[in-house]
Amino acid sequence: MEQEKDLKHLNIQRPVSLSSRDLRASSLGWDLALPIVAGPVIGYFIDNHYLTGHTFTLILLGLGIIIGMYNLIKFIESDYWLGRAQELMNKELNNELDP
Repeated sequence: MEQEKDLKHLNIQRPVSLSSRDLRASSLGWDLALPIVAGPVIGYFIDNHYLTGHTFTLILLGLGIIIGMYNLIKFIESDYWLGRAQELMNKELNNELDP
């Protein structure tokens, strides 16, 4: 506790390390792109096997877009709430450090 007060008065910040939040953000592209690409690829093979034209390709493309958007929205929502929780924790910590 004493060290944190010294760090605050000296305006020195601790080094930032990668958190699970950062690692999750780095996989966001895969969470969005994989369903959008995999859906039509699987649909293409189904269409070729059953000779159904482009039916399954388009259906699975739409499903892939929906799943990709769902993953994106889920990430944004969880990131927002994690950020809010971190802000509240920092605020409480600063209130404890202030005399």
